[in-house]
Amino acid sequence: FSQAIERLRSRAHEEIYYSLCLDGLGQARLGQRLFADAEGPLQEALSLYENVFVDDLFGRFSVLCHLGLAASQQQSFDRARVFYEQALSIGETTLEDQPMVLAYGCLEGYADVLRKLNREAEAKLIDEKIKAILRT
Repeated sequence: FSQAIERLRSRAHEEIYYSLCLDGLGQARLGQRLFADAEGPLQEALSLYENVFVDDLFGRFSVLCHLGLAASQQQSFDRARVFYEQALSIGETTLEDQPMVLAYGCLEGYADVLRKLNREAEAKLIDEKIKAILRT
């Protein structure tokens, strides 16, 4: 994790700070329960992570998890599922050497969305992953 931070610091300039600020603004709006308002800055941050900071997979992972929460809280469960699945795909492949606790909140949100979509068996599998994280 510290290596990823150092790589970010070595190329830090205005755009990376801008993307971090957009993510922070989105998170603040999530905290205020302004879920629709959170999506704009989060989508813009995601665009930067996908087009400018393509190797910052942790940033993309984080924003996708936040977008999943925003969509879920607006009852847009199919959109939320897609965001969570994209995030968890990054988490399971590229970020697999990072502490699993980083994926905890994303996994919880994904399990909730699966339940809302009546996919209980899949949600239970995610619950098992969550329990494994808590045991470590």
